[in-house]
Amino acid sequence: MAIKIWVFRRHRTPYCVIGDMVLSNIVNKDSLWLKSIELPWRDNQPYISCIKPDTYCSRLEFHPSFGYKVVRLENKHGRTGILIHRANWAIRPEDEHKVLAGCIGPGMTENKKASFIGESKKAMDKIEAYCNKYIPQKADEWGKITVSIKEDFVD
Repeated sequence: MAIKIWVFRRHRTPYCVIGDMVLSNIVNKDSLWLKSIELPWRDNQPYISCIKPDTYCSRLEFHPSFGYKVVRLENKHGRTGILIHRANWAIRPEDEHKVLAGCIGPGMTENKKASFIGESKKAMDKIEAYCNKYIPQKADEWGKITVSIKEDFVD
């Protein structure tokens, strides 16, 4: 059994890309719908751009710096250390502080005008619970989770 995480990029702002994140388990036909936030596209440059649309082998792992579990994507297209972790902004518009460095933040709600997604902690907790429900004891194995990023802009 495996979990597929889809990230559908929908909206672009000068500060972020906001999308829909869907976790699915084909066997049980159960899905979890969330929001996503990433840095804007800047030619796949490390630390300042979102990653290329593609499918990435992934796993759930404890991140000692954050103190909670994250989803780690495989190193690909010259990018390393890409995670799905808590983040409400990619870049905060009011002070242009960069919150993400190429990673993907999950959320429960979105505000495109504010370049913001809400309740990121709650969304990350839901991702961990979903993974533990469908692939208990195996979520930390490479290949039990795949992340596919698609561009489907509506703006």
